Amino acid sequence: MKLSFTFLKSDPVDRKHIETELENRVNRHIVPRLTGIGAERSEIAAVIRKRGNDRDAYRIKLRMHVPPKTILVSESSAENLEIAIDGAVKALLRKVNNHTDRVRRQESHKRQTRLSRLENYRAHRNTLPTGGVNDASALTDTLLPRLERAVKRELAFLHSQGDLPPDYPTVQDVVDEIVAALIADWETGIDSHAAYLRMLKEMHRVLDKEVQASMTFGEMVPLEEPVSLDPADQTESMVGEEFYEFWQPDELLRIEDVIAGAASETPAASARDDQKAGYTLRLLKDLPIAWRRTLMLHELEDIAEEELTRILGVDLPTVSSRITHADHYIRERLMEAGFEARTGSLLSDFRNGGPE
Repeated sequence: MKLSFTFLKSDPVDRKHIETELENRVNRHIVPRLTGIGAERSEIAAVIRKRGNDRDAYRIKLRMHVPPKTILVSESSAENLEIAIDGAVKALLRKVNNHTDRVRRQESHKRQTRLSRLENYRAHRNTLPTGGVNDASALTDTLLPRLERAVKRELAFLHSQGDLPPDYPTVQDVVDEIVAALIADWETGIDSHAAYLRMLKEMHRVLDKEVQASMTFGEMVPLEEPVSLDPADQTESMVGEEFYEFWQPDELLRIEDVIAGAASETPAASARDDQKAGYTLRLLKDLPIAWRRTLMLHELEDIAEEELTRILGVDLPTVSSRITHADHYIRERLMEAGFEARTGSLLSDFRNGGPE
């Protein structure tokens, strides 16, 4: 658990004492609740204000990012520092508990829905000729390593962006559903390349369903929480604090989750190459999902633009535009950061197993 502190212009305070007191309470009350639910790397941003000696002298506001893509906020004011800290931490803990319970209910529902889909696929599969099912299974088995790498890569980005919780769905969950759907709708005579393109199309359909389910759930407002302030009042209450309270999580992608080969196959790289690779991953994460997917499928999977139209369900000009814009954005940002953007394929380092 990481805490960052911002002290607004106010009466002098013992900053070290406040930081220590807040860290102790967070470690005692918040951290145990986060352990085991995939939120151990969450961060808390604390904003502290001290004004005079009135009954609301200390004002503590806490903001914490929790997956999927949610920021929990708590606030407390009191004349006594310890009371103000306790109030803010306990209010945050209540929101963490509520969020965790809702996410667990959501995940249970999503798992049941996915199992229902799998049962439907299997029921349809049982109506197909045995020979066709055996041929489909044999072909899909040869494509599984490649498919698993593609799913792992896409999940890594969706997890890091906060679009999906960190522990569900797993790579195996997604792969199982892709294969079940493909076999249930098998086309006799299809070759391995065409089958893999269909796998990628199904992968995006499966993951988009999961993302949409998480977004829909995230938009729900629990009845026990108070109605939000009027927008004008809310804006007025934040005057002078917007620069201090703006905070976004910095969740890192691991290079080994994105490269084509296994970690053991990654050649040694210089510190400069590692920095460039890490920054490139960050830039990829910043892209719109549609741009990133199109660029990565084109360069990492070596899929032609015409074939991408069938996977992504868009026309050729749209595919070409996404690749051009994504490529240009990353190259320009790399050069601004002082890195040399290679000519040709922008992501060839990742396709070949890591920086050379």
